[in-house]
Amino acid sequence: MRRDLLNINDYACRMGTVYDAIEEGARYFGQDERLRSVVARARRMGRLLTTPTVPLHREESIEPFFIVGSGRCGTTLLRRLLQASPDVHIPPENWTFEGCLETFRAHRASLPWRLLADLLLCRHVVENHRWFEGVPAELRRTIHQLEKHERSLARFYDEVYRHHGQYRGATFERWGDKTPINGQKMEALLAVFPNARFVHMLRDGVDVVHSMNTEMVCATSVVSAAKTWTRAVTAAHTFAEQHPDRLRTVRYERLCRNPKEVLREVCTFLDVPYSSRLITRDDHYDEMEEARSVPHYTGVFDGISTDHIGKGRENMSRHEKNKVR
Repeated sequence: MRRDLLNINDYACRMGTVYDAIEEGARYFGQDERLRSVVARARRMGRLLTTPTVPLHREESIEPFFIVGSGRCGTTLLRRLLQASPDVHIPPENWTFEGCLETFRAHRASLPWRLLADLLLCRHVVENHRWFEGVPAELRRTIHQLEKHERSLARFYDEVYRHHGQYRGATFERWGDKTPINGQKMEALLAVFPNARFVHMLRDGVDVVHSMNTEMVCATSVVSAAKTWTRAVTAAHTFAEQHPDRLRTVRYERLCRNPKEVLREVCTFLDVPYSSRLITRDDHYDEMEEARSVPHYTGVFDGISTDHIGKGRENMSRHEKNKVR
């Protein structure tokens, strides 16, 4: 390793000499514009070979959990219950994880840490419009000031999620995430957070399809909704086969019928202290303000009920039900 570092440093010194020679030759032959682009490309290549690569993680003691599912399957209800814990904070949905991961992998070896962090932070804030009003200066400063041995994508996200909790006035020890579509990205999430755990909310597919087509503003077709449900269930099943100790499937219907029993099991799996107050508490709803403003989430704050179980099977035609199979 030491020999490699010495070789890289020697390469950087030699490249510096090459840059100077090229620039001197450009001035002599009057080809400034043309050779300036050559120098720029050479410098970029030099940075690729001499800039330390920021890792996905550094085996930090970060232990997030992720609530995933098809959508319309009880993920927001579970978020409400777990966020009632004084130990937990769950921000709004994070739709940009996959995009930010691609950006990170594309630029982590070529951009200085501050520029890489700014690129990720801007993308996160702009595309997740319910998190912050603009890029928080304090958060940006905190991420910029991380020492070299502290920098990783996992640490970047840890700072972002924790800052959101402080921004919302929450007190907590751990953070979680409730983004149904991240169920398609669990392997990638586990690569960034090796200690992560996942809760897959599973609801009767017919009820999910019916809810997507009657309760959501952006209603979709029966076939499209059925495919969304199938993809989510298949992804969870595949992940569970590979990582049985990392994922727990929770049936929506069982949670509604036996909330205390099921929530206790979930808390045990996530290592979150259980209390019956998780079910009865309602003074933490301000932390979920963005969810309360969405019409199809309003029922989540009315209390746990079995009223929505079987609605699809009661109201959908036989022809529509057959499309879900």
